[in-house]
Amino acid sequence: MTLNHHYSALEDPDSESKHSLELTEKRYTRILPIVLAVLVAVSCFFLGRISVRESQGRREPELRSIHRVFKHDRLFGSAPSLESDKAWLDLFPSDAGFFKHPTIAPKRSTFSTFHQLHCLDGIRHGYYKMYEIATSGQRYNESEVPMMASPAHIRHCIDLLRQALMCRPDLTVEVEEEDLGGVRGFGTAHECSSWDDLVKWTTEWQDLASE
Repeated sequence: MTLNHHYSALEDPDSESKHSLELTEKRYTRILPIVLAVLVAVSCFFLGRISVRESQGRREPELRSIHRVFKHDRLFGSAPSLESDKAWLDLFPSDAGFFKHPTIAPKRSTFSTFHQLHCLDGIRHGYYKMYEIATSGQRYNESEVPMMASPAHIRHCIDLLRQALMCRPDLTVEVEEEDLGGVRGFGTAHECSSWDDLVKWTTEWQDLASE
């Protein structure tokens, strides 16, 4: 069966083309201001949001994201000594990580992670001090225990670290080791923020904290 398509004959094709072009131009003339107005409004909206963010400033420094495999370093878990204490001290920026920044910290401040790391070192000191007393037969005298190793400071630190670990849980998957019946934690790759970047950033702003 033949399909018959019926078209209306044009008396003057050129005239019709000119008429269509005129209609198209009129439509664009009417639509163009609307399109421009919408683009200007959208641009102002996003530029406004950007300027607000810039005026408020970042609330934390930008740090590189790196993959780090956890490895056991016995030095950091060793008893206090010149070597182990220096290893811990070298983890911090000078001035214990205190700094001032116009938007992040207008007043002298430190990042929680430095406080938490200090607490962990305090628990190390407290553990070995109690171990020394218990194994040497000494009589415990709280007045002779350094503040960092005192029970009051250790209690503070344990609860601070508990809440810190729960605040931003590390969701790295650790596969059970059959010979252990559990996990050691070492040998597993974690996605971390660059500690070197954090120390560098804090060091750059710590001079203001002493003013």
